[in-house]
Amino acid sequence: MSVPYRLISESIERFPLGYPLGQTDFIATRHYYINWEQGSQTNIDNTLLMVVFYFGLIGIAFNAAYVLKAAQYLVLRR
Repeated sequence: MSVPYRLISESIERFPLGYPLGQTDFIATRHYYINWEQGSQTNIDNTLLMVVFYFGLIGIAFNAAYVLKAAQYLVLRR
């Protein structure tokens, strides 16, 4: 399991409705979220995963709706 997915799964378990916007304390405390310069990395580079981290289960629903609308648009536009 890659690190961002592990972070998201742990955050959903502890904070099902999401983590407060702008707060990075939870990310900084994860021992596996260390960058190559041996410092803590406190950002999530993937926008869809960031939405899930900060909005929890609602973020999953938002991403599902976004993906469905994008697929619908692509199918209709071909």
